[in-house]
Amino acid sequence: MEKIEEMLKGDLMNRTISLGIKVIMCVCVIVGCYCGLGGRTVERPSKATISIGQFLEPRDMKEDFDFLLKTICEVHPSTNTLGQNKDLVADVYEQIKNPMSIADFYFQISKIFSLFHDGHTRINATMFHGERILNVPIYWTNDYMMITENTTQFNKGDIIHRIAGFDKDAILQYLRDIVPSENDNWVKAVGTKIILRESVLKHLTGQDAQDVDFEIERNGKLALVKVPYTPMDQADLRLLNYSSPYKQIIDSYQIDKDYSYGIYKLDEFILNEDFERRTRDFFMNVIDQGVSNIILDVRDNVGGDSRCIDEILKYTNINGYNNFGSITRNSEQLHEQRGIASAEPYTYHNSIFQKNYNHKFNKLFDGKIIVFVSKLTFSSANWLGTIIQDNKLGTIIGEPTGNSPTSYGDPLYFTLPVSKMRFQVSHKKWLRPVTINEQMDALYPDIILYPSMSDIVNHRDVHLDYVKSTISRLSDSP
Repeated sequence: MEKIEEMLKGDLMNRTISLGIKVIMCVCVIVGCYCGLGGRTVERPSKATISIGQFLEPRDMKEDFDFLLKTICEVHPSTNTLGQNKDLVADVYEQIKNPMSIADFYFQISKIFSLFHDGHTRINATMFHGERILNVPIYWTNDYMMITENTTQFNKGDIIHRIAGFDKDAILQYLRDIVPSENDNWVKAVGTKIILRESVLKHLTGQDAQDVDFEIERNGKLALVKVPYTPMDQADLRLLNYSSPYKQIIDSYQIDKDYSYGIYKLDEFILNEDFERRTRDFFMNVIDQGVSNIILDVRDNVGGDSRCIDEILKYTNINGYNNFGSITRNSEQLHEQRGIASAEPYTYHNSIFQKNYNHKFNKLFDGKIIVFVSKLTFSSANWLGTIIQDNKLGTIIGEPTGNSPTSYGDPLYFTLPVSKMRFQVSHKKWLRPVTINEQMDALYPDIILYPSMSDIVNHRDVHLDYVKSTISRLSDSP
């Protein structure tokens, strides 16, 4: 702490502020410089070690919060966010002067992460050991929340008007404070899981209840359903993991010669031998069968390894494409975790033309490229759609995505020293290839289509149906 006060000499020391605010003023004003305390990367604990019943003392929370703020200060590319919100930071310091549960501490520090509007900078949102959940399969459409599967208490297609007395607008406003994001699409995409957690509903309502009221509409009539909490080991994970209406539509890939398309379901970007094999098999089948259109479906893909994009595009006749630029915040933590060191505070890389290494293949796909996206499309999956759109390599169809193309990312990983909660902080700002669109909060498809309730209930793929109805027009376009 002496080192922090040492940096606050001069005008800042003349202000009458609490020790907690002194820490923050260091973080906010001495930004861009190293605070001199360094970050610590702690080994990740088992999830089971963090119990929902655990209580923290003020000194322990302060140690965690000091560490969190210094880490964000030294790692994140945004250097003024904390300074612009010092009143909120001061309020957190005030709140943690009294003992509180680890869940309540989690919600206090979640407010800090949400300030950055950065879906890659966040506290770990996994459930605490011993926490219960509502066993309810929910999907948040563009207009409302609905039930996606039949259960003992709900029918598929039930519209949810209120949960625990809160309507969808109030729930959305609440989730914005605990789900770091660039847009509401991502809040809705992941919020339907988060709002089912016991700790979250207790924090929202201020009540410690054994069940939760759902006000629903079924066949035009209103009804009240009381849903009890379920221990996590008894929950139906198949229902709870049903994150979108597109999850079970296609398995890996399929080819339709009648409509001359091949659709490749890419639910994750993990570059390994299996991904390479599936990608090669997809393109060889498409090429051998003379298919004119490919659909790259990343509607359920929250990202991963961006090199998967190169692996996909190398089977096409594209010569190359303009890739993302970046601004890297250099830090001791970056050096510790990645082995990257620089005397400069930032490293800049402009968008460059990346050659497509497809020369090793005798057969290449030379037809039309279509990319399906949704609100769950995030990170490197969002990159795929952005590269295709910005380079005019194909057509994007679906919903606005959950991630801004120009956004922070490539996080470093940390653990709070006392509570052991894990968190991550972006150390780069990615710059989309076409900078004229860099202020957009999402990748907006060329053709925006939202699934209706009927589409979801009947497992109808509105995006694929659209392509099949217009495939000849897409194939004939220049």
